[in-house]
Amino acid sequence: FIGAHFMSGFVVCLGETLFDSTPAGIFLGGAPGNVAVHLSQLGAKVEFASRVGDDLLGREARRRLSSYGVGVSLLQSETTPPRSGGGGGAGDGPGGCETGFVLCEIAPNGDATYTFNEPAAWDVLAAEPALLSAVAAARCVVHGSLALRAPVTRSTLVSVVGAAKRRVFDVNLRPPHVDEPAIASAAAGAWLIKLNDDELPELARMLGLEAGAVGDDAAERASAAQLATATGAAAVCVTRGAKGAALWVAGGEGEGEWSQHSGFAAAVDARDTIGAGDSFLASLILSLLPDEPASPGVRHELDATDALARACAIGAFVASMPGATPKHDADAIERIRAFAP
Repeated sequence: FIGAHFMSGFVVCLGETLFDSTPAGIFLGGAPGNVAVHLSQLGAKVEFASRVGDDLLGREARRRLSSYGVGVSLLQSETTPPRSGGGGGAGDGPGGCETGFVLCEIAPNGDATYTFNEPAAWDVLAAEPALLSAVAAARCVVHGSLALRAPVTRSTLVSVVGAAKRRVFDVNLRPPHVDEPAIASAAAGAWLIKLNDDELPELARMLGLEAGAVGDDAAERASAAQLATATGAAAVCVTRGAKGAALWVAGGEGEGEWSQHSGFAAAVDARDTIGAGDSFLASLILSLLPDEPASPGVRHELDATDALARACAIGAFVASMPGATPKHDADAIERIRAFAP
């Protein structure tokens, strides 16, 4: 679906491993893991770095990720029994945390709200030498903002920021798990920042930038351009749910190109939106990654509108299926992309 330009190297996705409990069932989830699964299905070589409990869900997560072709050599495991009772916040204590689990409430329009267990094993991801070596060797590293909620994993992410050649920062603001200083720090130096239209003004505010009105195209364009300039990002992607997405590709000195796609919501019957944005991001990453390992920008021959169309089509397909990581149906995705209202 993406093409054969992704020829060498690998991607490291890093962050939370959890299971989503939805009305339709219990599915493997967590944004970085979802991105890893979709990258693998699109033909990329992927390693997933996270931590799971010494429990049935942890072993099942490892099995399912492996079944999708995702490398799990960086998936750490807790080795001590789970702690009982209270005490401490997320990721404050020693080992013994259980695999992540989240209760997902699905609204009639398919949107989801989340309640996370804490502490969870992914809150104590350790900066092991193997992880840092893999990060330094990877074509890019993908991580989100949710993993910044706990001190141990947050410290590991700080190490990752210093070691990675190229980083994708996937903003997922899930109150109360929002550490604003850590999020602002993680945005600095990212190669690609992806966030939704509600999160754009929030991140702008965290960085001391002017926050434009949600839903105003001119304001979103201006905010995306300012965000790219402030952080040094090569690209900023703003997703708009059923209304598609927009992409700012920086050109230097505050200049750049703003591309948009209205999405394919009319082409599918959305069942739930969990994982749709993650599949979108996986597709976009492969479209933007330059062939030159040392290049700080995006692919020279990039067709941004086409990249958005591909990503929106995959996102729409996932939204029409149960769970965050359904098996890709290339024919169904192409039919969605060819849809003309």
